[in-house]
Amino acid sequence: MAMLCLQVRAGPIHLMLDASAVHEVLTQEARLAQDGVERLHLQWRGGVLPVVALAEFLGFGQTVATVGIVYSPAPDAAPLVLAADEVVGLYATEASAWRRLPPVPEPTAGLFDAVYVDPADPARLSYRLRTDIDPALFEVGEDRLLLEG
Repeated sequence: MAMLCLQVRAGPIHLMLDASAVHEVLTQEARLAQDGVERLHLQWRGGVLPVVALAEFLGFGQTVATVGIVYSPAPDAAPLVLAADEVVGLYATEASAWRRLPPVPEPTAGLFDAVYVDPADPARLSYRLRTDIDPALFEVGEDRLLLEG
């Protein structure tokens, strides 16, 4: 059975988000940054959501995020905004294209659960965000830089 995923780019890597956990895609750069400074929170539908700059969070440094994805990291978790550099597209992914995540440090293992191999371009890999992420993983701190290397 195919899984519908939203593919985004954060720094140099591609991520796959379960489309059923995506509430909205915000494409106005001005909503994610003000006077060149990234926002830490964003008003959305009468509430205030934390903003996670994905590239920086993953250890790739600061980028100019132009897209915000309102995303629920777990079924019962409050949504947050994942700031990404680009939305690549919406894809129906087949189970045969997913591979097990190789051994990675524990904080990273709590964030990703599989790697998608693009059938059209096998050299392009995308990491799938888990659908049961502990929201505490998104708390920003120096010990949260997950893929630095």
